[in-house]
Amino acid sequence: MAITLGINENADGLLLTIGGMFTSADLPALYVWASRVARAIAKVHTETNTKAKVLIDIQKLEGYKDPEVLTILAMLMKTDNPHVYKTASFGGSLGNEMAEELIKMMAGRDNLKNFKTEVEARAWLDVV
Repeated sequence: MAITLGINENADGLLLTIGGMFTSADLPALYVWASRVARAIAKVHTETNTKAKVLIDIQKLEGYKDPEVLTILAMLMKTDNPHVYKTASFGGSLGNEMAEELIKMMAGRDNLKNFKTEVEARAWLDVV
């Protein structure tokens, strides 16, 4: 399965989509996507004067075969931290949840959480 990487801006912040099985060959595309995400998050913060809420759909994320994937995502999380209120992901497998915890630790973030459903994730993002 080919990877999928999406960025959609909405009134509250961003909806990101990550899917597929990531290999070394996918790293350049992931770097480009991470740069676009960082710019989009900073733009939301600048234009609204409010930290962005980030929702990540990982329902179709199969995993990764190159650990550099985690490093790229952790650097993104670290870079965008000043511009993000909360980040919620939904739909991941147990393996995805474990990788997310590792990314969270690598990035030094405490405002990232995984949920089974989009409804739960959106509800957590809306809690002040």
